[in-house]
Amino acid sequence: MVTEFQEHKLKIFFCLFDSDNDGKIEVNDFKKVVDKFVHLKGINKETPEYFNLYNLYLDFWENTLKYADIDDDDKIRYDDFLSYWFDLLKFPQEIEKLILDFGKAFMSIILFDEEENLFSFDNYKIFLTGFGREIVDIENHYRKLLNKEGKITIDDAQQLAIEFFLSNDKTALGNLWFGPLDTGDCIGNK
Repeated sequence: MVTEFQEHKLKIFFCLFDSDNDGKIEVNDFKKVVDKFVHLKGINKETPEYFNLYNLYLDFWENTLKYADIDDDDKIRYDDFLSYWFDLLKFPQEIEKLILDFGKAFMSIILFDEEENLFSFDNYKIFLTGFGREIVDIENHYRKLLNKEGKITIDDAQQLAIEFFLSNDKTALGNLWFGPLDTGDCIGNK
């Protein structure tokens, strides 16, 4: 059973993709997120890096749409999104697989510092900004997520994301992976 706390976190996750805050996610919302990442990272749209990122997001969109578009109109409304995720959360191993597969591909394309094999502060800032999250003290927020060695590895990042979705512990660090737990009222604000 999904807790009220998990539902709150799912609202945050929904808002990451609902770029125009109209209470539904459409393919253009996903494209806007990709465009933000491309702009923030300075990726040329003619490169394999761009096409890999674009295809990764469209695959994620199409898979989500397949199960969450209840009325088959190519839009995912908030209630349908919740219903889809409530069903998915019954199978924690599926959430883990989704995060491990998508997360590894996403980070290898855009956010992971290959030279140091770390998720750097600059990339974390791009990660949140690309999703439209504005954090007042982002550097302090990032420091809270660091491991004992003062780093975030790709494994750390994936575990933080898994914890975001699966944990009911309000003190778990993974809850902060997509920024603070406040959402404002991002759904249907426009």
